[in-house]
Amino acid sequence: MRSTTTRIKKHLEILGFRVWFGEKFNPHAGARIPDKSIICPDCEAEIPQWRNAGIRQDIYGFADLIAFHPDKPGVILVQSTSGGNHANRRKKILASELAKEFIQEPIRMILVASDSKVAAYKKDGTRSKIDKWKVRMDFLSETEFGKDPF
Repeated sequence: MRSTTTRIKKHLEILGFRVWFGEKFNPHAGARIPDKSIICPDCEAEIPQWRNAGIRQDIYGFADLIAFHPDKPGVILVQSTSGGNHANRRKKILASELAKEFIQEPIRMILVASDSKVAAYKKDGTRSKIDKWKVRMDFLSETEFGKDPF
């Protein structure tokens, strides 16, 4: 099974966009969690070791993908999410100062893309065993950042 981000990346590539993953894993950030313990050679006491759990970091704190279309000017930052979280992610971006600064240039765009499963039916009307994914794409405009997102 693919992730939401991978499905949306594939969908954008089918539409002719060039797309790259912008979300990166940072192993040095995040909560400290216990790791393997070591035994002291002198007193044989167990000494706990700690490590960072690591977190995934987005571009500007909201974008998972970066894309452009070879025939059109501009860069698109894409926030990919599940269908149920679409509105929450949209609010998060509209509340972000970095997103507001990014979208000031007319050639920069922000896209909230989500996918959700929909039932697929055969020609005879019976439900198929394989469901289909429906992608919802919502471009944010510069004028929306002046409104209260909540």
